[in-house]
Amino acid sequence: MKKYIITILILVIVFTGLNLTGVIGDVKNFSYNLFASTQKIVWQEGAKKLNFINSIFEAKDSQDRVEELIKKNKSLRAELVKLQSLKNENKELQNALDVELNKEYELEFSQIISKNVGGDYILIDKGREDGIKKDQPVVTSEKVLCGKIDEVYDNYSKVMLISNKKSVFSAKLEGKEIEASAKGQGEDRLKLDLIPKEIEIGKGDMVYTSQLGGLYPEGLLVGTIKNCNSYDLEPYKEAEVELDCKIGYLDNLFILK
Repeated sequence: MKKYIITILILVIVFTGLNLTGVIGDVKNFSYNLFASTQKIVWQEGAKKLNFINSIFEAKDSQDRVEELIKKNKSLRAELVKLQSLKNENKELQNALDVELNKEYELEFSQIISKNVGGDYILIDKGREDGIKKDQPVVTSEKVLCGKIDEVYDNYSKVMLISNKKSVFSAKLEGKEIEASAKGQGEDRLKLDLIPKEIEIGKGDMVYTSQLGGLYPEGLLVGTIKNCNSYDLEPYKEAEVELDCKIGYLDNLFILK
């Protein structure tokens, strides 16, 4: 017991002396500096790792936003195409109203989905399910004849253009009481045949469909006379027609039902 008390007294005297000499303060200061340096290094490393992790999440977030913007852009472009299509359709319908085509016929609006101008055929996006039938005339909104329905499928139809070599119909010249035979020549060409020699015709004369034969309604514009040829031994002459239906520049057409 006495040894225990003596030991405590000695420790008290030693620490008191060290404290009075400033040694204890130096020890504390050393300890604080050591811990502060260590703590700084730990915080710096932790901050680096935290910044790295944050950059990963930020990059993922940026990628998600980019993908979302790409999807929105595609959606907006699709809507723009749809609106442009509706705009074109409304324009064509307005043109049809301006020439009162809708009052004369039941119309079915259609879009061209394929062109084979060299073969004088096109495909349109309306078919049997839309009430389309073989031999129905196909025209523009300006009442210009382009051809007739040749083959009908459920959702689309094949149109034979009037320039097709199989195309033959009755036509007449504006202001002249004559009937002529219009025959397709292929490759966007058409000629009038069986024109009486005594009938004067000239370049620019308008050619329309005739009711004779019943294939097309009367009064649809075909085109204009481009040139005329006459042969001495023949009682008739023929003329080349410049077609008003320019399929290469068209996107929409009407079927007369």
